[in-house]
Amino acid sequence: MQNIVKEFENAYDLVELNYQGQNPRHMNTYLIINWEDKTVDIENRNYQIVGTPSKEWNGLITSICLPTGINAVMARFTVDELLPVISERAKHFESVWDGSNYKGQFDDDEYGDATWELDELVKATFDNTTDDIGVMDLCDWFVDCPVTAGSTDAEIEEIANTAELDAKGMWQILDTSTESVKEFLTRIRDELRDEEE
Repeated sequence: MQNIVKEFENAYDLVELNYQGQNPRHMNTYLIINWEDKTVDIENRNYQIVGTPSKEWNGLITSICLPTGINAVMARFTVDELLPVISERAKHFESVWDGSNYKGQFDDDEYGDATWELDELVKATFDNTTDDIGVMDLCDWFVDCPVTAGSTDAEIEEIANTAELDAKGMWQILDTSTESVKEFLTRIRDELRDEEE
């Protein structure tokens, strides 16, 4: 099996905002084991929106939901730790034509019936790489909002840019699924102006 997980630069690189109105606010991250292609990867998915891919449905691919807040920088190394176990299981995998589709199966019941064991091992291994990494609500980040009724557009833009950089420095992605940071701060400023009138 080949580890094709990319080398991420930042701990928060696997945090991806979910579709608007979907929970959780960030997409779930999955370990993707492609038994047919003999590769292991990591990607974010929302099965409620995109559904289950046919290859996964037919057992050619296994996806395992990873713990929330995994450190993306450690992801590739963590998959390397798991590769021997996954590779051993892959030796017993075969793709069989059922008359309409190729379907994946294991030639040994020990491997075919113990998918939950692999699931638990993967989650436990990745659990060691979790941290306080995730999505933060704009209201929570700006609990002491520096914007005033007199703030200019240029000042708001500077505050917004600084906030996004500061959040990433704390391994957080600001939730901009409904409005951008600049739009949020502009709305606060405009509401303060309305109160003064």
